[in-house]
Amino acid sequence: MGYKVVAVEEMSFYHIDEADQSLIERIEGVYFYNADEVTHICSLDTHYWLQYLYTNVIVAEGVDDDTRETLEMKYGQEPGQDDYHPTRSIDRIEGQVELEPPGEDETEDDLREFLQGNHVI
Repeated sequence: MGYKVVAVEEMSFYHIDEADQSLIERIEGVYFYNADEVTHICSLDTHYWLQYLYTNVIVAEGVDDDTRETLEMKYGQEPGQDDYHPTRSIDRIEGQVELEPPGEDETEDDLREFLQGNHVI
């Protein structure tokens, strides 16, 4: 299976100003992970180690570009954090992007840096 990029719904983690609530459709944290590596953390369930890349703020249809940019600056600039997520939850998310493994001279950190600057989702 190898490396994948996934967008995880995270809007419930944000305090959205009342005036902005109708303008934002959803907020996603975008992560990459190695689907071949799972771990057990204090349970029998398996987990993936998701590494944070960036945040997508998805605005409602009809929102103008200036407002979209303002919302992205307001809600999309908080840095996310790497974390373990249950494999069953992540495997259900559609639209994941499969990646080529890092090259011989590349590391996982190189891949992460590339993905942070080149959004694939």
